[in-house]
Parts: sequence; C-alpha cells; structure tokens
Amino acid sequence: AMKTKVLALAAFAVLTASSSYASSATLVQQSHQLETIVSELRTEFRSHYDHTSVYAHLVNDARAIEHQADHIHQLAHNYYASTRHILSDLEKIDQLAHHVHEMVDAADSGRYGHVHGSTRHVHGLLNSLTTVIHNMEKTVRHDASHGGGHGHGHGHGGHDRGHDDDHGHGDHGHASKGAVEREVATQIVREVFRFFSRR
Repeated sequence: AMKTKVLALAAFAVLTASSSYASSATLVQQSHQLETIVSELRTEFRSHYDHTSVYAHLVNDARAIEHQADHIHQLAHNYYASTRHILSDLEKIDQLAHHVHEMVDAADSGRYGHVHGSTRHVHGLLNSLTTVIHNMEKTVRHDASHGGGHGHGHGHGGHDRGHDDDHGHGDHGHASKGAVEREVATQIVREVFRFFSRR
C-alpha cells in the first residue's frame, strides 16, 4: 500500500508539472506596464472628459482593466495558474480596451458633451494599451508552448486574427522553467521506481 501511494504521488508530480503555466518574468513586467498605462489614462480622462456624460463610464472601465491587470500579475507569479484562465482574462481586457477606445472616439466627436483640449495623448495611451495586451497574449502562448500550459485558448476575436502567427518562436536555446520542472519530476519518478524495484 505504501509503495502504491508513493508511486501515485510521483506520477502526480509529473502530471502537475506538465499541465501548469510556467510563470514568466516577461508577463509580470507587461502587467506592470498595463497598470501604469491605465493609471495614466484615468488621469487623462479626468483632464479631458470630466464634463462629458461618459466620464464615469470611462473611469469605471479603466478601473476594471486595472483590476484585471493586477489579477493577471498575481497569476503570473503562480506556477499552477491555468493558461486558459490567463488568456480568458486577457481577452476580457482586450474587449474592454476596444470598448473604451470606441467611447473615446465618440466623445471626441462631440456626442457626449464638451471635451477639454487635445486628446492625442489619450489615443496614444489607448494604442499602447492594446499593444501591451496583445504582447501579453503572445507571451502566455509562447510560455505555454515551451513550458506545458493548459492548452492555447484559441478562438480570440476577429479584431486581431493575425497575432497568432509568431507564437512559439523565440529563445529555443534556453529551457523554460516548465520544461526544467517536468524533467526534474520525471527524474523523481524514475528514482522512485528504481528504488522499489530493488526491494
């Protein structure tokens, strides 16, 4: 019975290592960038759109993006986080970012009231926001393909269908954390089997 339990635990170690998201320093850095951009956007919204009827809407959406970015930041530190979970959160942020951009475009046309000053910087920040989100999606898929994540979460919307083309490319010469941990777990199983085969 003891032998069975030990073997089961060893097998679980391999399965866990092969199904989890390999945490990425790049993803952590990108989530920081996302939070910084959204913080700047909230300041810009207050400067330019506080007299429009959509000001509260814009600020609430920005806070929602910031909250999701913080959540992804936490997941990026969690080796056992699901790749699908992270990609799903990123898709929600992406949709929200596009919605905010549409609201800003409409506000700039005068639909919702007076807008103060030039909003060129706002549009620059919104473009940067979308770029970072798409880069985060690429990072997660790349890490999953090199570290064994929970699938690839395909089916992302049509606004950026081309951004899967370069997934999987990158630093092929360096073993990812996920690959290393799987190898360690496999070695443990081998040693356990070898130990019990001698008894």
